[in-house]
Amino acid sequence: MNAPSIQLKPKSQRSYIYLVSKIAAAFLNLLSIALFTRILDVQLYGNYLLYSSYVTLICSLLFWWHRLSVYRYYHKYEKYSNSYLKTSIYIYVAIIIILVISGSIIYISPLSHSIKILVGVCIVGAVLKSNFDLNQHLLNISRQDSVFGINVIIRSLAFILAGVIFISYFNLKESGLIAAFLLSFLLASLYSTHTIYKGCLQGDFRRDIAHKFISYGFPMIGLFIFDYIITFFDRLSLAYFMGSSTVGMYGANFDLIKQILLFLMIIQSFILYPQINKAYETGDNKQLNKLLTFNLNIFLTVFIPLSLMVIYFNQFISEIFIGDKFTEYSPQLIPLFAVMFFIWGTKIYHFDYYFQLKEKTHYPMLILGLGSMLNIGFNILLIPKYGILGAAYATIIVYFVIFILSVMISKKLIKIDFKLSILIKVVIFLSLSIAAVNLPLISDLNVIFKIMIFLAAYSLLTLKYNFKELKPHLKSIYN
Repeated sequence: MNAPSIQLKPKSQRSYIYLVSKIAAAFLNLLSIALFTRILDVQLYGNYLLYSSYVTLICSLLFWWHRLSVYRYYHKYEKYSNSYLKTSIYIYVAIIIILVISGSIIYISPLSHSIKILVGVCIVGAVLKSNFDLNQHLLNISRQDSVFGINVIIRSLAFILAGVIFISYFNLKESGLIAAFLLSFLLASLYSTHTIYKGCLQGDFRRDIAHKFISYGFPMIGLFIFDYIITFFDRLSLAYFMGSSTVGMYGANFDLIKQILLFLMIIQSFILYPQINKAYETGDNKQLNKLLTFNLNIFLTVFIPLSLMVIYFNQFISEIFIGDKFTEYSPQLIPLFAVMFFIWGTKIYHFDYYFQLKEKTHYPMLILGLGSMLNIGFNILLIPKYGILGAAYATIIVYFVIFILSVMISKKLIKIDFKLSILIKVVIFLSLSIAAVNLPLISDLNVIFKIMIFLAAYSLLTLKYNFKELKPHLKSIYN
């Protein structure tokens, strides 16, 4: 049957749900970093971070291409969503079967028992995490905002509660965090899996949809491998050269800044990308240009100031959210990570849209391929010389190269109206805001008050002189 599935009909379309749920989840994730970096030492926390990186490796190799294909073509096959979902399930199950067969081969191999156990736990983690991610993307693209928001909060809250219980009452240490990782993704996926797929058996497996998924997504495996190398090779290199304790220290600062900076970018993506995708698929070029221009302006007016605030007040931020054992290199790492995540987030949540919409995914694959080779080389070269900071230097250099290449190529695919005046005003407003917190009467105040003054000064200037560039888009986009 090709009748539309009622399971993916939008039940609510309120962008504030993304904002509230993601802020709540970001707060819980920051709380988890603050909590577990105080409960565990750097080596045990580093072991958990290495486990999560192994799970991500499996997901990037096998699952990500499928998830992004399902996300990309939802509106194209919206009228046939039962068949669309059934085809997706068949492919997803096939991937799991391949993964289980691979795990079984490893199990009967002469590898050590500890490695076999690790591989098995990583496979379980990859299946649970990929299922959660797939469900969330389907809920997002179909605008089931309420369920999406609830899942985000359940996942983060379950991780904290389960982690505390497993570590404090069962003394499982890093194994407790791994168990909490698995349980949180399982609990957060139960309802949405039932809701999304309960009617899809009425549909048919369609070869044309499967071919579309594979032709679009399968070549992206190379892209995801390169992305994994760029994102996680620094941790793996640190583990090799300096041990898991250094990974714990590096990863705690890395994840902290990632939560602070990227969570708003992710909200922006979940709000705007479905509309961008729909405008492109329906041929509404005027709306497409409007949305992409607005998206870039938000990065300039919101995320540049947020990044600068993190850099300027980094000592205060690290003292609150990271245990003392993890802050030795925070003054040097946090500014680097803030710049890194701004340029990386802008690439992922703006310029990569151009490649995805135009189905030119070979461009980012080639760019990331170059970046991954540079990243391997720089990490091997700089970590022995500069230690933990060498990993950050290597990654930020590569991020700059990738960002510049992405901007140069993507602007040839889709033209948007970029106004340099907005960026110039942002720079001026930030300079005035920094000057304000350094005035004699203000510089001696508590850091919290200085942050409030910084935000107030920048916000007032933006509302007065830059808001008119954004206001026409707000009502129609953030409904």
